[in-house]
Amino acid sequence: MAKVFTWPASIGAKGEVTYSVLEAQFGDGYKQSVGDGINNRTQSWPLTFKGHSEKILPIVQFLDEHEGCKPFEWTPPLSKKALFEVKGFSLTERGTDYYVLTATFQQVFA
Repeated sequence: MAKVFTWPASIGAKGEVTYSVLEAQFGDGYKQSVGDGINNRTQSWPLTFKGHSEKILPIVQFLDEHEGCKPFEWTPPLSKKALFEVKGFSLTERGTDYYVLTATFQQVFA
């Protein structure tokens, strides 16, 4: 069972929804399109987390535990809980024990 990511991201997250579509273009201008597979809608969310080490360190540990390849559950804005992976993240120190962590949550299917 996948663990659940529960930390709130900074305000202003901007997600992207992508549809995987197969298309066939014919010589007479006719085009046919169909969804590619049963999960042809995926979401990607570049997220930012800001705070002191007691807030950011558990997020880093959670992401390290999943090693970029183990999915976890997360609920995106205006959506249902789904499985996501994070392939990497960046961590910026802003002084006096304050950090900014950025990571892109990419939807996956099991």
